[in-house]
Amino acid sequence: MNEDTVAAQAAAPTGPVGLGGWLILPAINMVWNLLQLAWGLYALALMKSGALTLPQGLDVQDPAWIRLLDYEANTSILLAFLLIALLVLFFTRSWIFPKAFIAFWALGVLIKLFDVMQIHAVDTLDADAHGGSFTAVMPPVIYCVVWTSYFLNSVRVRNTFTRPWPVAKPSSAVSS
Repeated sequence: MNEDTVAAQAAAPTGPVGLGGWLILPAINMVWNLLQLAWGLYALALMKSGALTLPQGLDVQDPAWIRLLDYEANTSILLAFLLIALLVLFFTRSWIFPKAFIAFWALGVLIKLFDVMQIHAVDTLDADAHGGSFTAVMPPVIYCVVWTSYFLNSVRVRNTFTRPWPVAKPSSAVSS
């Protein structure tokens, strides 16, 4: 055996590797969320233009309603850009992806919490009927907890997301 073969065998990960297994679910979820955000932005544009019928009794000129629409639009644009970046990191198998994914979903929980508070600020909107119940925060929390646990403990994740692109690994990560 030559030195290259020994080094390759020593560096070869043990266990599952690749974008298969349970990693398919976060990939599908990221693409689905990107499509939902695009549709939501379209609906927000229609609401702001007055082309879409608003819930009965809702005043389009209500400052709280305008703040809610602006908040929804800005967070949707932010999340769409972050999802695109996450998808690039995912499909390039970047070592940054697992931590970025966890941070993205933690941010999503915070955004949903602030979203619920914004909905409650609109007096003419029935908050419980329009996603303003604080129970609406629970699905993102559960999703975040489940996938954070998976990404922190999975051998497949550890073996798959090892590529230094697009950012070089810190020197401490290279030597270990």
